[in-house]
Amino acid sequence: SNINAVRPEQALELLKLGKTFNAMALIIGEKTRLGELKKGEIYERHSIPVMTLSTFSSVLDSFAPSVRHFKGKTIVELDYNKLRDKRMEADFSLEELARKIGVTKESLYRFEHGHSTSIETARKLERALGVDLLLEKNLLDSFFQDQLEREKRMPFDVKPDDESIEKIHDLGLDVF
Repeated sequence: SNINAVRPEQALELLKLGKTFNAMALIIGEKTRLGELKKGEIYERHSIPVMTLSTFSSVLDSFAPSVRHFKGKTIVELDYNKLRDKRMEADFSLEELARKIGVTKESLYRFEHGHSTSIETARKLERALGVDLLLEKNLLDSFFQDQLEREKRMPFDVKPDDESIEKIHDLGLDVF
């Protein structure tokens, strides 16, 4: 239930199992040592996506999580082209808009070039420009792309450890 209990070596075993079964690793949990996980948000533990059981159920019903939780902050992706266009349309310089919402000019520049931000900063930008800027992007896709890239770097013969194989056999499954 507490995702902090997943150690790096266990995460590696999950990734190996995923590769063995041509599947993606995913952790279902309810809390971290800091508190409850929020429904509808994606967390991360050792590069594996984490979500609550209710979020997972929603994913099975075609819900695509577009909000992730990272180091205590709720992170979102912005429509950076729309952000830049609306800022220029409103005749704000980078510095003016940055000051208005309480970020640095460099941060705003990064947002306009595809970097994610906190939900709080995104909402300030939306209020300042009078436009919706949040991208409804399925974050699981990027996690799974990252997992595929990591798997390519794993030796082909990487297999789960004997204990994991035994647990799979206990479930009535077999690994070839």
